[in-house]
Parts: sequence; structure tokens; C-alpha cells
Amino acid sequence: MSADGPRVLILGGTGFIGRNLVQYLVSYNIASFIRVVDKTPPSMAYFSDELKTSFESVEFVQANLADPAHVDRAFDTSSGGFNLVVNLAAETRYGLFEMLYEQSILQLRVRCAEKAAQIGVEKYIEVSSCQVYEGSNSKPSGEDKAKIKPWTMVAQFHYMAEEAIKKIANLNFCIVRLPIVYGPGDRSGLMPRIICAALYEHTG
Repeated sequence: MSADGPRVLILGGTGFIGRNLVQYLVSYNIASFIRVVDKTPPSMAYFSDELKTSFESVEFVQANLADPAHVDRAFDTSSGGFNLVVNLAAETRYGLFEMLYEQSILQLRVRCAEKAAQIGVEKYIEVSSCQVYEGSNSKPSGEDKAKIKPWTMVAQFHYMAEEAIKKIANLNFCIVRLPIVYGPGDRSGLMPRIICAALYEHTG
């Protein structure tokens, strides 16, 4: 760890994006301290050997951030505060009940952002979804002109969370809407489809 780097808290850090972010921060010696919070522990997250090595350098806290008491534990500052918080925690599965999305996206994300403001985090990064943009648009989406029209229930609650977070006082935040993300370890996005296409091509 870098002695003069930021203290970083990564929520949802054993998921696909989080684990790669942790590996990047550790590999490039960017942070002085990293706490990773997730309901899935590293031992059950199907890590590669390289990822296992990276996670040996971080503090892991197992928590379900849909529970307010777990949020307090995740943001515990008894050993020091945080310069940067990255929120990747949210339900990603499709086809679930609306109430579950409200709890595990909207309420979870607003609660975490409010806690970050309360403890005085220097920068809060809310990682949202590009699915908040109109799905039928054939042109690239951008913040300046693209129409907001969430086309999945997951995206609807992400956008509701975005709007709520904008109203939180004393929160220095930015919202990142990721496009398609894929690569090693992607088990539910684009990568399985690429593998299937390659198999169809190979077998004729």
C-alpha cells in the first residue's frame, strides 16, 4: 500500500467490477488503505489466484448493505476515515419483485450516500447504469443530450437513487453510468455470449 495514498472504501467490492477495481488499486499501489464491503466473502466469490493475492492486502467486511446496522459497520471510522468511497453495491439480477429492487438498490444506495455525507467523505462515487438512457436510441448516449428513459426495472431504481443522492446535503459526489463491462470473471453479461458465439463458430 502507498503510504501517502487515499483511504478507500469499496462497497460491493467482491462483485465483477469491484474485484477488478481492488486488483487495480493494489497492483498500482494507489491507496494507503482499502476496505472492501460485500455480503459475499472472497472465499465464496470464485476468485482467480491473482485476485486472491490482491485481496490479502485489503480489509474485508462482510455486510448486507440493505440492513442499516450493516451500513454503520461498513462505514466504521474507528481506525480512520475515508477519502474516497465507491458504491458498486446493488441488486443486479433481473426478473425480481419491485420491492426487492427498492430495498437493494434505492434504499441501499441512498442510505450509503447519506452515511458518507455524515462522516465527511471527501469524494463519493455512485456507480449507476447506462440503462437509464432510452434503449431504442441508435446513437451513442451522452449526459448532455441523451434522453433519460430507463428500460429495465434495475435501471429505474438506479435513476431514482441518482435523483435522491443529488439532494443530499454536504455530499461531494459524482455519478458514473457504466456502458457494457466484460472480461475474465464475467458470468452474466457479455462474456458468456461471446463464448457461446465462439463455440457455435467452432462447431459449425
